[in-house]
Amino acid sequence: MNANVLTISQDQPVSAAAQLMRQHNVGGLVVLNSNGSLAGIVTSRDLRGAPANQPLRETMSRKLIVVQPETSLWEAIEVMNAAGVERLPVVAGGKLTGIVTKTVLLTVIARHTDSLTGLYTAAYLRDVAERLLRTVPEISIVFIDIDDFGLTNKRFGHAKGDWCLCVIANLLRKHAIANEDFPSRFGGDEFAVASSRPLTAAFDWAKTFLNAVKNVPQPVPISISIGIAGGRRCNLRPETNRAEVIESLINLASLACTKAKIEQTGVEIASGKSPLIN
Repeated sequence: MNANVLTISQDQPVSAAAQLMRQHNVGGLVVLNSNGSLAGIVTSRDLRGAPANQPLRETMSRKLIVVQPETSLWEAIEVMNAAGVERLPVVAGGKLTGIVTKTVLLTVIARHTDSLTGLYTAAYLRDVAERLLRTVPEISIVFIDIDDFGLTNKRFGHAKGDWCLCVIANLLRKHAIANEDFPSRFGGDEFAVASSRPLTAAFDWAKTFLNAVKNVPQPVPISISIGIAGGRRCNLRPETNRAEVIESLINLASLACTKAKIEQTGVEIASGKSPLIN
């Protein structure tokens, strides 16, 4: 966020807001009441056609959507998209502490986007998994690994290896249900999905995805192994470290994936002790 927030009083005229925006080359201002509390937000679009001497309280938008400093990048962009806004004031303890714009958010999020597949990286997986842990009855981590990927690169070349990675990414996008499955490229030839599906439903989804990979017309062979971990979150206490829970689930899913690879079963559910009730 930008901690240097440009603000203006709601009693100021439209002309003052327009001048301040031009001076600082910004598209919006946070509007304050006479007592310094948040009153609304005004954008250059709000000012179009408004009389120069009109007070901002008659022009600004009072539908003020704010986020907190600990709000994640992906939560903030989702809030922006849902509300159709380009900037969000950041508030802590009822006080304005900064502002974040959509342009800045998208720039930062781009650093957490895999350039080859277009999927978000492991940072996104961890973030969305923690959110699911707070909000849904059950959570599953589905860990996917391409079998013998190193040999594929050596035998067919890295271009074909990249093709395999893109195939998996595209299939993940195709099979993921919006607001239910959240795929990512975890790293190298590994992918992971955070899902609100129960374990049994996640297992069925994984089997379907495994068959979808097998049925892709392939100039080079693609084989994957999948591990799943998760369960109900009803036993989590308020003081529970959610980040540690997610790391444990990721580790268990990864171990289950390794078991599936060794035993050539395709899909395995973690048999270790889960931090959630199974």
